[in-house]
Amino acid sequence: ALTATSLVALGRVSTRADLRRPATWLATIALGVGVSAQTLAWEAGPLLILPVGLVVAGRVLLAVHADRSPGYPMAPTVAGLLLAAALTLGGHLLGWQAFQVAITPTLLVAGTLGLIAVGTISRRFGRSAREVLVAELVVGLIGILGMFVVVPSVGRQLTAGVGLLGRTDGIAEVQPLFSPETFGFLLLFGFVLFLAIPTLVWFSLQLTAQPRWVTVCVYGWFFFGLALLQVRFVGELAMFTALFAGLGFVWLASKVDLTGPPAVLGGLDRTRSPSLADWTPGRPAASTVLAVLALFAMIGGFGVIQTAVKVDQITTETAKYETAKATEANAMENGWTEPSNGYVLSNWGDNRLYNYFVTGDSDSYGYAEATFDDFVSERDPAAAASLLHPRVRYIVTDKRSVRERRAIGTRLHDHYGSRTGTIDGLARYRAIFASAGGAEKSFLRVPGATLEGSTAGEQR
Repeated sequence: ALTATSLVALGRVSTRADLRRPATWLATIALGVGVSAQTLAWEAGPLLILPVGLVVAGRVLLAVHADRSPGYPMAPTVAGLLLAAALTLGGHLLGWQAFQVAITPTLLVAGTLGLIAVGTISRRFGRSAREVLVAELVVGLIGILGMFVVVPSVGRQLTAGVGLLGRTDGIAEVQPLFSPETFGFLLLFGFVLFLAIPTLVWFSLQLTAQPRWVTVCVYGWFFFGLALLQVRFVGELAMFTALFAGLGFVWLASKVDLTGPPAVLGGLDRTRSPSLADWTPGRPAASTVLAVLALFAMIGGFGVIQTAVKVDQITTETAKYETAKATEANAMENGWTEPSNGYVLSNWGDNRLYNYFVTGDSDSYGYAEATFDDFVSERDPAAAASLLHPRVRYIVTDKRSVRERRAIGTRLHDHYGSRTGTIDGLARYRAIFASAGGAEKSFLRVPGATLEGSTAGEQR
């Protein structure tokens, strides 16, 4: 949000006088902070700053189309990106981020300068906007190929990131937005998306007349494209969906005579720029207010309900929390609080929760994802034990652990590893906690024992 807002502010720079305005340089600093923070905060941070380059390309293209110089109006943007590059490389020196990630703002600066040069030269030689677009695509392709040669580690990171975008498995966040199985577009947005996208299309077609909207249009399309691949990007998309859906909602209200159309959608004289001064507040009739609320309920009501549902879905259940705390207490009592000797094996979806409490090492659920299902499905206790790394100290089971009756997961969760009928006990797992109702159970791995000896007579 900070990065996009600063780009919107810098998009208003059109004269040399604008370069001296304090607001311009405040936006420049905000751009530098926003881009560097996005890059340092996440290994895939470069994906989130890619729209900055696309905004630059769009602004250069629109400047050439309007026969304006793309040079000095872009100076604050370049300065902001230079600040971002310095801050990010400084963060790398402090150990906050890997080099192949931290170098991306510097590459963004180089790409921005290249795009500005293309636009400036093209305008000087009277080239059309269409030719500039082709030149920008060529420069972008050369830049990507050059990156693989000059900074191969960045190229490998990019390739790996693109591969992750195509990931499809049971993780909820990697499902596509329009998946027929999850209906993410409806459950995450309600009907708001159906207002936002047409409005986004309208503004995209009007960019030559309203170039100041290029930033939000680029960001809107970019995150909509990512959300089509994985719903994990719906959070970023939501900011721009709110903007376009809000305008679409006011336009829809104007069509049923509840209000006037938004100024930017043609509600005012197009010969002058609309502003807040064009809006005259008034006291609407109670019937109008109720009608607007009813219209909002039709469009946004489903989303309001889903907000509570989605928050509840990501809230840790009491049983899981109590199990984590009980396991943590056992580990602290015995001094097993290091990742090397206190690892908790559980269903991968909860694994980071348990290891956060017990050892504090919760960066990854990879081992649990690769091991847990095989462990609880195994029928041979010796084979199951061989799957466990020596660092595995605890095993947490839940109803998903229960398989067929001879499987280790069933014998642990349903019978605490004890003997039942013709099935022997497991002997190597000691139950240390069971939540109320037995939904979650925690077991400690123990060496087990073999008792040997003799008795008098034939009694054993």
